[in-house]
Amino acid sequence: MGKTQKKSTAFAYLRTSSAANIGEDKDSDKRQLAAIETYTRQAGIKIIGTYYDEVVKGGDPIETRPGFAAMLEALEANGTKTIILETANRFARDLMVQEVGFAMLKARGIDLIASDSRPRFWMTRQQPA
Repeated sequence: MGKTQKKSTAFAYLRTSSAANIGEDKDSDKRQLAAIETYTRQAGIKIIGTYYDEVVKGGDPIETRPGFAAMLEALEANGTKTIILETANRFARDLMVQEVGFAMLKARGIDLIASDSRPRFWMTRQQPA
């Protein structure tokens, strides 16, 4: 890491599918955010906002999720082009939902990072051959 490395910015996205996993005595959101924060500290990325979809299934279409929709508006408004989540299944558990969601983000120039992936692995960008 060089002295002149510019710190990137990103939004954190959390999703919990079951109402049984939501509440002060539950840790789903806390665990997800802790994993994201650990990753961002190591990668030199600053989280500038957190969006959370409670009781949203991993098979629900991306465009129907209120927290995700609000995050997309914020991304468009401030020019940030990165979303970080705990694991890929927090984005979607259904393959078609993943593919459609990835295509939509890629078309908007938005990168999606799973914090459990190797550092700087960008899920929506093509990896060099």
